[in-house]
Amino acid sequence: MTITKSQVDNWKISKLYDLATKIDAENQLYLGQLDKAKQVFTNSQDYWSGNARDAAYDRVAQDHGQGYKLFLEVQDAPVVLRAAASSLDSHRTVLLGKVSDATGAALTVDDNWKVTGSDADQVRTHQDSINTAYRELESAAKLAATTLAEHAGYIRAAGDLLGSGLDVSDDRTAAAGARLGAEDGATLAAALRRGDYTEAAAIMAHRPKGLTTQEIQDLAAGKNVAGVPADLQQYYKDFNTSFYNDPGNTGNYKKWMENAERRGVSPETIVEIASTHGITPEDFTVLDGMEPVTDKDGKTYFIMPTGTSGDDAQQAVLMTYVLNAGTDYDKAGLVPGVVNDFKETPYSSAEIQRIIDRQDKNDWSYDQDVAYVDSNGGRLATTPNGMLMGLGGNELQDLYSQKGGTTYGDIFVMNLDDLDDPADQLRKIAESGSKWFDNGSGPQQSTTDLDRLLHHEERHSQQWAEKGYAGMIGSVAWSGLKAWWTDSDDEIEEDAGLHDGGYKK
Repeated sequence: MTITKSQVDNWKISKLYDLATKIDAENQLYLGQLDKAKQVFTNSQDYWSGNARDAAYDRVAQDHGQGYKLFLEVQDAPVVLRAAASSLDSHRTVLLGKVSDATGAALTVDDNWKVTGSDADQVRTHQDSINTAYRELESAAKLAATTLAEHAGYIRAAGDLLGSGLDVSDDRTAAAGARLGAEDGATLAAALRRGDYTEAAAIMAHRPKGLTTQEIQDLAAGKNVAGVPADLQQYYKDFNTSFYNDPGNTGNYKKWMENAERRGVSPETIVEIASTHGITPEDFTVLDGMEPVTDKDGKTYFIMPTGTSGDDAQQAVLMTYVLNAGTDYDKAGLVPGVVNDFKETPYSSAEIQRIIDRQDKNDWSYDQDVAYVDSNGGRLATTPNGMLMGLGGNELQDLYSQKGGTTYGDIFVMNLDDLDDPADQLRKIAESGSKWFDNGSGPQQSTTDLDRLLHHEERHSQQWAEKGYAGMIGSVAWSGLKAWWTDSDDEIEEDAGLHDGGYKK
């Protein structure tokens, strides 16, 4: 949690006191209505008697007792609010007093609490003083947020149990938090499936607050987090389990959720991706007629049937990236002796948008070249990093794959030709997770990791998108000539990663 000076300056602590007063008043009104309902049945003895009346009264009395327990939970909320307000107000006053002391000494304090001035000793003294006060305020703010979230959870759990006809006295157990977490997770899953992003945002907004992003991620991964109340931990764990494994998830949409959970992709990221790009189960149906092939790390490639249109190929490429929820490029770099050229780009809505933009600029490779590969006997597969990988074909297609392979727009053509069954070779390559080459006697598996090679080739795809068709051809020719003339690295290959591409160890 980072709190800036401008935020502290603009805090309206009085709003917390106002909210406490309002909750007190509304809770008393609720109690009055609760008592009124019971009183109606109490007075009914003047004109109604018998077993039916007694049974009705007993039920209302029972509901009144459970409702009163909810009243007591809500009654504690203003106490918690006022205590939080008092603590924050006190710490805020101290911190801003330290800032005032610094500015009174002709020093400047910026929005991030950094003190500057010409007197180094004065700067150091006041900086230490402000840092101490800030840490105490930050600690108080986090405690207030966690305490308020915890108590809000108690109230919501009590209301949930009351509405379900269960004993409200159980509301402070982890089981009550689990009920709410599982309910919210399932509701969010259903909202995303039907494309109701407004409801999805509302569900995310009303989840318990007061946790850092890292704490939420740790809880999503099933870890126990010190300092977080047990019921809050249970809420987030059960929220994620329910969300990712909702029985309404089917087909490749279900596979997406499973991959996201396995890779620790947060629900926040999934919601952002779905809402930004309008992703629903329908979008994954483009993959239904394609052959899934799973590699050694659990990622899925899809071999496209011959006759696949350019538009379907483009959509399938995008949805393959979405479905896999990660590329394992970083994992490939953990092998001893292996040097990745770049850091892994996190799976995100922004990365999906970059791929969409790249695809749009390289649309010629879908509109023209998908059919070209088909007509010349080759086969294509979508890859987890969001491009096409192809091989096989006749002598004409052989001209388009040089060295270990060549990328044109969004298609990486591996230099393996004259194959009896190119689809089977694509299957072997994907399953192995390695680059293959022709040693003169047929395809052979190499030790080069396929995730690294595809990362290299995808950067070439991005080069095609940025430079344009003619610009890329010219750049490749000039870069190759320059490298030969100066005995230096090829700049196009260097930009794509010399180690990842196999040019350097």
